[in-house]
Amino acid sequence: MSDVRARRVFAATARCVLAGIVIQLLVTADHLLHTVVPVLAVYGWVRYGPRRLTSATVARLTELFPLTWFVFTLVRGWFVDGYPSTFIDARPARPAPEPVAP
Repeated sequence: MSDVRARRVFAATARCVLAGIVIQLLVTADHLLHTVVPVLAVYGWVRYGPRRLTSATVARLTELFPLTWFVFTLVRGWFVDGYPSTFIDARPARPAPEPVAP
C-alpha cells in the first residue's frame, strides 16, 4: 500500500471514529437533557424544596411560561413551516425521503 493511500485510509477511519464519538455525545446529551435533568429536578425539589413558600397560585404561575412557549412555538412553526423539536411538530407525518443512489 502506498504512503498516500495509507494516509487516506487513516484519514477516512479517523473521520468515521470522530463522527461516531460526536453522535454518541449528542445522544448522551439528549438523554441527559430530557431524562436525567427532570428526574433530578423533582428529587431536588422534594428533598430540598421550599415547602412553605409553595402554593397553588405559585404552581399555576409556574406553568404560565411553558404554556406560553408552547403556544408561541406552534404559531411560529405554522408561519415558518418548521418546529424546533419533532415531538412538537404539528405538521402531518411525512414519509422519509428515498435515499439517493451514488
